[in-house]
Amino acid sequence: MDAYIAALEYFLPLQELSTEQISALHPQWSAEKIDAKTGIKTRHLAAGDQHASDLALAAARKLFQSGVCEPSAIDFILLCTQTPDFAMPTTACLLQHQLGVPSSAGALDINLACSGFIYGLGLAKGLIISGQARCLLLLTANTLSKFIDPNDRNSATIFGDGASATLVLAGNEMDSSIGPLVYGTNGQDGLDIVVLNSGTRTGACATSRVTCPSSEKRDRPRFIMNGRKVFDFVLDTVPKSVTALYSKLRCEKRTPICSSSIKRMLSFWRSSGAF
Repeated sequence: MDAYIAALEYFLPLQELSTEQISALHPQWSAEKIDAKTGIKTRHLAAGDQHASDLALAAARKLFQSGVCEPSAIDFILLCTQTPDFAMPTTACLLQHQLGVPSSAGALDINLACSGFIYGLGLAKGLIISGQARCLLLLTANTLSKFIDPNDRNSATIFGDGASATLVLAGNEMDSSIGPLVYGTNGQDGLDIVVLNSGTRTGACATSRVTCPSSEKRDRPRFIMNGRKVFDFVLDTVPKSVTALYSKLRCEKRTPICSSSIKRMLSFWRSSGAF
């Protein structure tokens, strides 16, 4: 028995922050340069009373309202977020109750960022293939804007808030089946993207590779990213992961709809000198 993506919905909060608005607040930041470097012209930001569970709840309700599935059919919830409502209880458990999913369903949080959706798909597939679930709701939600300093050009110009809801079912649907997947971990550079003062360890500036202003001695959480190191990581590692994925596809003699996109991506990376 395989696993496949049956449906996907998303939700974005109403508040928007355009590049022009950022540039108006910081005249020294050129709107044209920001757009050219990031490709992002509008960011959606959660309101003060909106949290990860609120965004995930809205995305999941959109999925259920489409008629593809009823909450009563869900037997597992996976929520990927790095901005949970609480350290305890698990936010996925709160969503089980809010969505009306049966209490017999499993529910857990995954603490991952950019790679979280891929890991979520891998976990969803594993739960289904092992017979632990047949109708799984994979949610992603983040409200990183609550941790970002609006004066931080490195982060404020890039990150926004939002949520997605993906229905993963047991079955053999080749056009939408999950996998193969490629994973990787580089904990050595983990502190190049960090939310300081967000856990039990405080004063982490001493072990971070980014320069922390003196204000970070305070207890409030703050997102800090070493943009140059992250960019270098992308240039070095992402092409290798894409190549490994394409090799797996060829070994399994699978030619998914996205294979032409993968080829174009590889061509771009090679031409950029990333290999």
